[in-house]
Amino acid sequence: MPAKLIKDSGADTIDYTAVTAISAEDVVVAGDMIGVARRAIAVGALGALHLSGTYDFGIATAGTVSTGADVYWDDTNDLVVTTASGNKYLGKTVAAKASGDILIRTRLTQSEDPNDA
Repeated sequence: MPAKLIKDSGADTIDYTAVTAISAEDVVVAGDMIGVARRAIAVGALGALHLSGTYDFGIATAGTVSTGADVYWDDTNDLVVTTASGNKYLGKTVAAKASGDILIRTRLTQSEDPNDA
């Protein structure tokens, strides 16, 4: 599920050469980092991944999630989850998620350590 940009946090980007075709707003795991492609990137082409910002992501959790909760990226299912095990840290929620919501607003962060954010 694509990530919809809500608030840009500046030009925190990295160059990324796509190994598979990437659509605009796709979430991409690059090593220990997670980025969002703002534009499509063709296979073998150099593009940019944004490493920060506030996005609406699809979420697998059916129940509620509070504001400020740590969330993780399930790269197999392309959804946000609340379980750390087997998933990459994505960031913190900036709005609560009600039961039944299919999106969660999250600040993309590259570290669980608040001193690195």
